[in-house]
Amino acid sequence: MNENQTNQAAPKKPLDKKILIIGAVVLVVAIVLIFILVKPGEGGTGGGGTGGGTVNPAEQKIELTGKDLGNGKILVTANNTKTKPHRVDFTISFYDANNEFLRSFDGVFNAIPANGNAYYTVDTAGLVKGKYTFNFEVKNDKELTAEKVYSDKFKATSTKKENEIVVEFTNNAGTEVDSVGVGILYFNGTEPVGYTSQYLSQPVGVGYTLNETVYIPTDADGNKIKFDRHEVIITAFDNE
Repeated sequence: MNENQTNQAAPKKPLDKKILIIGAVVLVVAIVLIFILVKPGEGGTGGGGTGGGTVNPAEQKIELTGKDLGNGKILVTANNTKTKPHRVDFTISFYDANNEFLRSFDGVFNAIPANGNAYYTVDTAGLVKGKYTFNFEVKNDKELTAEKVYSDKFKATSTKKENEIVVEFTNNAGTEVDSVGVGILYFNGTEPVGYTSQYLSQPVGVGYTLNETVYIPTDADGNKIKFDRHEVIITAFDNE
């Protein structure tokens, strides 16, 4: 009797293994289904603008826009809505009417003032006017130490001449500034029609006044652009 009972109980062991295997498979399938249904980021918001990616907190408040000036140049405007100045590296990419990539250009805004704008021109030579589109991508965004940016501590007056604008700079920053950039934004009414920029020829000492000549840009035909007013923009910062 004991022997028969032992023989009858033996076949139950494989059945127990099958149950364990089936249970394990069901558990794995359940875990996979749960992961798919609650996959992180699916249907979420965010992204890095053109091309995707992660947006850092500073980038969210640096906006780049472009205006075709019609003379082989695009005027790029960087708007900084943050309370500190920023240095921004960017890429502008050009596409044809079929959205096929044509070329790209990398540029740098060395110091976009807090709650202000900075400007840059990009050459479109070789591209057919009206046959391309463009967009921007911020590559790097660095918050600058306010004490190292002195653009609001420079006094500038300007005089328009036949072929150039003469700008007189006075350094009221209380320290010598090694790197000073000057830009001239030209307008017809409220529309910007041109922009030129350059660095001053030498560092500007405390209380020192320096005259700098900025030449008026030309249009697509090689003639001086027509404008009714201009604005002097100073990008001054100590790069040491």
